[in-house]
Amino acid sequence: MPRETIFIPTSVGRIEAYVYIPKQTRQILPVVILGCGVGAVKAAGLQAFAQAFCDEGYAAIAFDYLTFGGSEGTPRHVVIVWNQYRDFRNVVSWARQDPRFDSSRIVIWGTSFAGMHVTRLLSEDPNIVAGIAQCPCVDAALASRMKPFLSTLRLTFWAVCDGIGSLFGANPIYLQAADTRNGRNLSLMAGQDVVEGWELLHKYIGDNEGVDPFYNKIAARSLLSFPISRPATAAHLIVAPYLIVVPKHDSVAPKEVAKQVAKVSKQGELLEVEGGHFDVYRGGVGYERNLKGQLEFLKRVVPL
Repeated sequence: MPRETIFIPTSVGRIEAYVYIPKQTRQILPVVILGCGVGAVKAAGLQAFAQAFCDEGYAAIAFDYLTFGGSEGTPRHVVIVWNQYRDFRNVVSWARQDPRFDSSRIVIWGTSFAGMHVTRLLSEDPNIVAGIAQCPCVDAALASRMKPFLSTLRLTFWAVCDGIGSLFGANPIYLQAADTRNGRNLSLMAGQDVVEGWELLHKYIGDNEGVDPFYNKIAARSLLSFPISRPATAAHLIVAPYLIVVPKHDSVAPKEVAKQVAKVSKQGELLEVEGGHFDVYRGGVGYERNLKGQLEFLKRVVPL
């Protein structure tokens, strides 16, 4: 695999990234920058897409947000929406300075929770040439309403407790990011499709990826930043081509608002595929159609 592991320096810590460079090329390359979903890492789910883009002649960069995976930052596994957005921007800025990449042909790609960051970046940075988001959460406030009311109350309780604790330097209170025990643990994402999907997401991680097997956790305080994260409201400002891929049965991210983003973006496109939230990944029933659609879009709007 033509991949190297690098660390991108920022003012708040180093971001670990996988960089994919096509073989036997000397030209300055367009590059696709891939961001993870909530609580996830680049080794889980992103590699198949990065490799596919690389095989077609595009460079690709898949990265971990700070406090996750191989990136620096403490306390670990804290999701602050604007901090992750900052990390995404920092990777874009780094790519613009790297002489291997064409700074005028940067494509941003996000899955699930990263759909918010892609949507916001496209609305704020007109120099990004295109964007792709799959099973995207583009409005965290609406996503929170998809959970049962009692679960929302329990999550909110622990979020407030953890948030208060953070003011006094207490260690985080951790919840599961994804339910892997079919309802027996309080988690951000729950349901039978989540149990199966989380397993699918990690099925192709290699033994040498260095992923902590117990990383399926998220600091409860993270939830406090979610309700005000609504980049879908600025989708009308997006001028770059933007492909949004939605599964037919998404129990995690609000599908209808994602469709609306595709509709109001000036060059928005929508692709609907079979399956649930996690079925857009390798091994899922919607993966092949999803990947084919993304490659067709990429070659059309950012030709080599």
